[in-house]
Amino acid sequence: MDQMINAAAKAQIPLFINNTNSVYGNTLFGLGAKYTEVGYLAGQMAADVLEGKPTTEIGVRNMVPLNLLLNEKALSNMRDANRWNLTSLQTTFPTGLP
Repeated sequence: MDQMINAAAKAQIPLFINNTNSVYGNTLFGLGAKYTEVGYLAGQMAADVLEGKPTTEIGVRNMVPLNLLLNEKALSNMRDANRWNLTSLQTTFPTGLP
């Protein structure tokens, strides 16, 4: 990962990754799950089953809450940074955890 981050920094180009834990250096965006949240949601589902809730009532759904992280420092290091308009973008999107 560090080699890609260093290459992107040297070229002053954005880097997009699918791991929010690696948003540093010249990584502009990280899109992925926070696995502590995935574990929490899986635990809630297991509790429902253990409490006798029929699995047909639980249903099938995406259990991977997505988080988008923006590294504003990387944006300032990119060439043509003024071409990117990210002023309305939230740094972290909420995942709806109770």
